[in-house]
Amino acid sequence: MTGLDEGAAGKPADPEMDISVIVVTLARKTLYKLLSGIFSQETDRRFEVILILQGELDTSQLKNIDTRGRPLRIIRKPFGLGVGRYRNEGIRQAWGGVLVFVDDDEWPADSRWLNDLTGPVFAGNALVTTSGTRIPETGCYLVDCIGLLGFPGGANLGFEKVWPVTGDGWTDHLCTGNFAFSRKAAVSFNEGLKTGAEDNDLADRLREKDIRIKYVRSATIWHVPRQGMADFIKWHFHRGGAIAEFMRHSSIGRSHVSGRGRAVVNTISSAWNTRFFPGVCFLLVMQYTVTLCGFFRGMVRN
Repeated sequence: MTGLDEGAAGKPADPEMDISVIVVTLARKTLYKLLSGIFSQETDRRFEVILILQGELDTSQLKNIDTRGRPLRIIRKPFGLGVGRYRNEGIRQAWGGVLVFVDDDEWPADSRWLNDLTGPVFAGNALVTTSGTRIPETGCYLVDCIGLLGFPGGANLGFEKVWPVTGDGWTDHLCTGNFAFSRKAAVSFNEGLKTGAEDNDLADRLREKDIRIKYVRSATIWHVPRQGMADFIKWHFHRGGAIAEFMRHSSIGRSHVSGRGRAVVNTISSAWNTRFFPGVCFLLVMQYTVTLCGFFRGMVRN
């Protein structure tokens, strides 16, 4: 493997770097598939990958990744600082004029993902772009039903059925696991949000600055499936706590509430007359029950 730079914080910037791809990671096993997919991207743009790392990397897997001479910089950070702080560290360390965030449990659907996601920014048509996710079908009824609920990033329900997108491709929502932005947008994350909901917070602040978000359907990315009911419950309980934290820093606007109702209607209508309908209805009830439990726990604890 070439291009690896450990402890790269504070290194002199490369003024010719076009794109910085930032991954906040716990060194989960899915990270290596993501890295292989990123370094396989077909683009004439110069890009680097920055890992904001908590945990230890599997060096045996890392050394098998062909970076094609592109920089892979690793910034080690302790656990527990909060998602906003980790993401902001990535922004501070990045050399590129366009920054991309992707999560470590995702991987590009094809070799054009990076070009497609950043294209409108380089063309001067948008300061911020985003896209959604898809979940591979597993053949497990429960897991495939979970993929139809619209999380994360629209999942197999589809981004456009969860959040409104205009006819010419503009949206008010940001999928922070798959988005790009120009430095001119002056993007930063709320470090007061330790547990999540940074997508809603950042989208609200961009809207306040009259910065529009361009949705790029072709830049949809794969996301790992949920690992059964326990994983599903844990994720939505955590999400409920994140919403409680978000409400202390902002307010849940009418658009967020109406957006949830729109997603539920589209979820039910999409599953209607399919074998997934009973499972989807059951999981919708479970989803909002567990999310409410997490929300109330978050409000009580804080």
